[in-house]
Amino acid sequence: MDAAETSVLSTENQSLAQEINSVSASIVNQQNNESESILSCYVCHLTDSSDEKGHLRKFSDSTWTTIKHVAALCKNLKSDKYLGVTQTILSSTDRESLSIGYHASCHKSYTAVKRAKEDLAPDDESATKIRCTETRRSSAFPKSDRQGILKGTCIFCSKSRRKKNGKDEPRLKVATIAGCESLYHRAKFSKNEHIKSLVRSGVDLIAKEAEYHKSCRVQFLKDTDKQDKPMETTSSQSCHKMAFASLLSFIQDEVLAKHRTIFVSDLLAMYKEEYASIGESGTESDVPVYTAQNLTRKIKDHLKDRVTITLVNQRKGNCIHSSDIPEEEAHIRLHEDSKRYEENSKLRWAALHLRSQIMKLPKTRTPNPATVQTLKECAPEMPEQLDLFLRSLLG
Repeated sequence: MDAAETSVLSTENQSLAQEINSVSASIVNQQNNESESILSCYVCHLTDSSDEKGHLRKFSDSTWTTIKHVAALCKNLKSDKYLGVTQTILSSTDRESLSIGYHASCHKSYTAVKRAKEDLAPDDESATKIRCTETRRSSAFPKSDRQGILKGTCIFCSKSRRKKNGKDEPRLKVATIAGCESLYHRAKFSKNEHIKSLVRSGVDLIAKEAEYHKSCRVQFLKDTDKQDKPMETTSSQSCHKMAFASLLSFIQDEVLAKHRTIFVSDLLAMYKEEYASIGESGTESDVPVYTAQNLTRKIKDHLKDRVTITLVNQRKGNCIHSSDIPEEEAHIRLHEDSKRYEENSKLRWAALHLRSQIMKLPKTRTPNPATVQTLKECAPEMPEQLDLFLRSLLG
């Protein structure tokens, strides 16, 4: 090997050594820069090499924004545990210049700042919940959601759950008008402030999807049963007997003889009309206390197994039909029979109303001699509505 070749190899070795040194220096500088960029946790000031609280993390834009916001809140506190940290963050404009990172546990402790109520925005959902809690805390009115719906809790005990025989008792819906009327009437005799407040507000229980536990309703009926029963006079008792006798005759003719199906609510309405039309002893104030449950129990006591009472649906309630026909056939006939009953009920209402007008006329002695002329002269003045009916009937 001559001197020229030796010189070329020496030059190549020197350049290769320079490249290796430059690469090593860049790697060392990069490691130094990285170690300098994250020196310690901004809260506990421990370095990553200590490895006591886990790995140090770099700040992202969102994390740094959170830190700045928390520091602004801490500035308004009367006493700040991390006062030095807060001042450092507020005084800095660039996080890169601080050369800090954070442990997850330290960051969680620092950002857990308790906010005052006045810091909440007016439209904040949490603020709305606080206001609702404060305004409803002393209210006797049962809880409802924002739309005023009463479903979810019992209207008697105001609880969503109630145990019976070790199991959760299901809630039933208030689905009939008769049930609402009975509840409204009995509420004034109850000591339950929840239900009294509900009734005083005049809320529609069916429209607001009110619910109740069956055991709570039974207890409510027991508590108000004695106060709800007024002292009936002999004349009032006789009115009930006469009204029920008329209704029983109707059931025997229509239900047993003609095998027709009728709603219990229609029978109750007929009973009330019959009671109110009997005369001076029958008044409207006595009728509302008589419920559909009382009527069906009395019908079953008299007719025994000759009639069957079944539930059509929660909205329409029960119907009554002869035990000689099956339930499916009775429900099929119900639509046609209800139309016929609606027409007949109008005629019955007119007849009962006119009868009540006639019975309210003053009683007079029969003149003597009882001739056509003397009867015409001594007869009381005919009621206006009765006169209209007769003129319409005779044309």
